[in-house]
Amino acid sequence: MADPFATGLGTLFAGPRAVAAVYVSADGTTRPISVIPRLRMETDGTVRPRPVSNGKTFDIQARDVEEPIVGDTLIVGDDVYVLALPPEGDSHGLSWICDVPLLDHDVLVQVSGSTKDRYGDARPGFTDAGTFSAARIDLVGAETDDVGADQLVAWQTVRFFFPWSPAIAALTPRDRLIDDGQQFDVRAIAELGKRAAIEVTAQARVD
Repeated sequence: MADPFATGLGTLFAGPRAVAAVYVSADGTTRPISVIPRLRMETDGTVRPRPVSNGKTFDIQARDVEEPIVGDTLIVGDDVYVLALPPEGDSHGLSWICDVPLLDHDVLVQVSGSTKDRYGDARPGFTDAGTFSAARIDLVGAETDDVGADQLVAWQTVRFFFPWSPAIAALTPRDRLIDDGQQFDVRAIAELGKRAAIEVTAQARVD
């Protein structure tokens, strides 16, 4: 006997609410799937805020994607999203709820090195490595450091999610990022999946 939950879900994903998408796994495998955009709802019917304000929430069938992995990407129309947060499985194990931020930030990457002054002498500095699309999640709150002389420095911490590229993979904590006019010092770099995406934690000084 067919599982009525699976049958109903299959009908839903074949219906008018579903949209075509391409799922790109961390190993580079691509597959066409159907996804359903959704509002996150609480049990009392109120809309639940998304974990990321610049993204969307999609339902994905487990038969299409057995286990979504952080670092996978989802292409819906002209928009590219990165799976930056662990997905939630439903109680029947038939679908996944995925919150995905949009790659809507153009981030300038600057790598540390030496530059020449007007006299031709080498000086420590930064060189532009290019501009790259990324998703950005601002972490709640600010950190402060005591730098002495009764001075406190506040830091804004964010996480950027980039599709994998050699330039992003080569970042180090000596480098920096420029986004929306802010300068961020790179603090940590983590590869997600096998050359799928890269998470960069960075901080900007808040004066």
